[in-house]
Amino acid sequence: MKHFFKKNKHHLGIWALSGLILLWSTIWLNSLEKKTKENFFPSVNNLTGIASSSLSDVNKQVKPADDTLRVVSSSPVIKESINSFAVSTSSIAEQEKQENLVTFEFISPNSEKRFQIAIMENETVYQAMLRLKEKSGLVFEVKDYSGLGVFVESINGLTNNPKENQFWIYYLNNKTAITGVSLTKLHFNDLITWRYENRKF
Repeated sequence: MKHFFKKNKHHLGIWALSGLILLWSTIWLNSLEKKTKENFFPSVNNLTGIASSSLSDVNKQVKPADDTLRVVSSSPVIKESINSFAVSTSSIAEQEKQENLVTFEFISPNSEKRFQIAIMENETVYQAMLRLKEKSGLVFEVKDYSGLGVFVESINGLTNNPKENQFWIYYLNNKTAITGVSLTKLHFNDLITWRYENRKF
């Protein structure tokens, strides 16, 4: 046996050194893993708490639609999260549709009509009226004055009447518009009111 140790002392030394390195590496990795968990998982737990409270807030605010989404999981947490995500996504889309609406009012001595239409960013009053014409059957005629833009001459058969000083005048958010319909850009939730009335200028 002594002879074995003398003959293989280099091998045994390398083996012992390898064992020490392996032991030290295992201890170091375990301590590193614990530190990583301590540093990382509290923030993940906070995020999970925030996300779950946000999801429960969405569930309280929005009545869920019919389940058209099928979930392949028996976990109630996953089902709740997916359903809440689907509901909140549809409510965001509905909210965006409502936010990009403008309202048109047409007021004359014989009638009052009100329409809502979704607009695109930087769309003018004239562009929105052209689309409203397609969708609602609104009838209007315009005259293009180069440099000044388009001016409305008649709406639904009622024509401007200079002899009687009766004209279609439009208001933007209850204030007399200062530019023509082809130059005035709309913003979401604007109110465009056309009144057939005496011209005041």
